[in-house]
Amino acid sequence: MQKSLQERSWKFRIMVILSITLVYAAVFYLLYDKTRHGVVTNVNLIPILLLSWIWGVKAGLLVMLINSLICSGIIIRIITPDAIIGIEAVQAMIIHFSFALALGSFSSLNRKLMHQINEREKVEKHLQEYKKQLEAMVETRTMELQKANERLRQAEKMEAIGQLAGGIAHDFNNQLTIMLGYTEILQKRIRDDSQAKQYLKQIYDSGKKASDLTKQLLAFARKGVYAMQTVNLNEISTEIKNLLSRGTDKNITIITTLNAKNPYVWGGINQLQSAILNLALNACEAMPKGGVLTIKTDDLIVDQQYLLSHSLNIKPGDYVCILVSDTGTGMDEEVRKHLFEPFFTTKKENNGTGMGLAAVYGIVKSHKGAILVESEPQKGSTFTILLPQTSKIITSPDANNMNSVPFSKNVSVLIIDDEKRVAATIKEMLYEPGFSVKLAYNGNEGIEIYRRYWQNIDLVILDMIMPGLDGLQTFNALKEINPEIKAIILSGYTLNKKIEQALENGAKAFLQKPCTRNELLSHIKFVLNQKVSVPLNR
Repeated sequence: MQKSLQERSWKFRIMVILSITLVYAAVFYLLYDKTRHGVVTNVNLIPILLLSWIWGVKAGLLVMLINSLICSGIIIRIITPDAIIGIEAVQAMIIHFSFALALGSFSSLNRKLMHQINEREKVEKHLQEYKKQLEAMVETRTMELQKANERLRQAEKMEAIGQLAGGIAHDFNNQLTIMLGYTEILQKRIRDDSQAKQYLKQIYDSGKKASDLTKQLLAFARKGVYAMQTVNLNEISTEIKNLLSRGTDKNITIITTLNAKNPYVWGGINQLQSAILNLALNACEAMPKGGVLTIKTDDLIVDQQYLLSHSLNIKPGDYVCILVSDTGTGMDEEVRKHLFEPFFTTKKENNGTGMGLAAVYGIVKSHKGAILVESEPQKGSTFTILLPQTSKIITSPDANNMNSVPFSKNVSVLIIDDEKRVAATIKEMLYEPGFSVKLAYNGNEGIEIYRRYWQNIDLVILDMIMPGLDGLQTFNALKEINPEIKAIILSGYTLNKKIEQALENGAKAFLQKPCTRNELLSHIKFVLNQKVSVPLNR
């Protein structure tokens, strides 16, 4: 292609030079015929200067040779055959040669210089573009780093708050175990004084409400314990719609769009139902004058691009997307920043604890999911929950018949708990005839007692969080003494991994503090009779 262009260029130049030569020959013929003087050859300076400037030295010299020597010489011989070329003609040729050489050289240098200038301008232009691109990339990256640092600080803050909340909930649950345990014992023992029973009922109900609050704290801290099973989010969405349709403002229209083809996730049904219901109730409260509440499910493939665009810290894969949106008052950026913090609320005093969304956040995170929020003032809010899909279709064990299982003999129980008052309360809850209870207040003491009397001990009730040897370490040591040990893990909270490890190692059940006497007896019956499979309480 380039060769063809070069050939065309040379052909064009030759045609131009021949045309100029013809014009020059005609002009020179007319002028010389009238003047009969060699100075007329200077007419050739015009094409020489023109072509030397445009195409360089070679073109100028070629025109000079053709016109000054060939054309001029032939015409002079035709018009004046006897004429001798004078000094003027020679001087003219020298001048023509000098001009062609000088102007052609200058033109070539000028073209090279202009080419270099153009190339430099192009390079500078590209550099400017690269500079702008680099500045944009740096600015984008800086903003991404700022957002990442902000997310990191927020995550660290939420983690610290979670650790604090979990610790408070654990200690609080120990105290609630004592309060509720003795209240329940007194309710059983007081028979005639109806007013005293009413007082006790008020205390018990208040204790249960406090227990619900600690469960929300544990949910936020991701240290709550719940039965794992396959959960159908389409069914939960439908149940919540039916529930809200009966109890919400008639000016609120509830729309459910169940697009998820595989709506199954692996988790705690009560916890997930509570999370979605909490979002729906908040949406209704954000629409005091009515509006539209939408609950929508979808299948979603989360890839790296989606994770980066939404700044999520979850694994890529198949997810169920649950969207809860409203057309209510919305939120500003400052509210969104603190939305999931415990005890943060925009509601009026005594209208909310500020734990609802904190619990939702903890529940979603404990299910290895993520939650997104989009909201602007007066433009409504949209909460999007992402939970990993599962193909398991497994229902939870049925615990409804536990109370029907009778004790087959007198039961000897070893209680190991570092909280002496909690251990004493549990002992008192087992006041029913047929129980013999031994107490130990740390792991080493419990191991020593079990080593001495293990053949006579039917059941061990073991706290999980203790100084020194924790519940898991203590259980492993007890299992070495008696591989067939029957144990219930009891704790205000614990890490899921440790619970699962204890259950995998042979612990028969887990019971979360505070528990009622009936719950305690039910789990004891389950462990001793081995007829019902309820490894975790809800």
